[in-house]
Amino acid sequence: MSYGADEAGHLFVGGSFYFAGNKLSPFIAQANLTPQPIVIEGIRVDAGVVTLDCRGAAGGLCAVQRAADVRFTQDLTTLHTTNAPPDGRFTCTDATPPATTAFYRLRQP
Repeated sequence: MSYGADEAGHLFVGGSFYFAGNKLSPFIAQANLTPQPIVIEGIRVDAGVVTLDCRGAAGGLCAVQRAADVRFTQDLTTLHTTNAPPDGRFTCTDATPPATTAFYRLRQP
């Protein structure tokens, strides 16, 4: 039996079988392992404003949060909450980032 996966979370399996579950699928099958991950794809800083390029699951609720520590226990602030558009991509602007270090994350509340 052989198998492989792609970046989108699809698992491909090949071998000596004729069915995948209850579907006729001779010698090859595909499984969708996970929904698209939610990630911050990019961060830009310009003139004291932080802009985050985000990708969420299409239609899924997403919250962009900022904190003063990497564990997200100090000064936790939710900057933006939205349902991701059909392509999943949206931006969030932090117009008042702290003068010291800030940590950002994208979550599904």
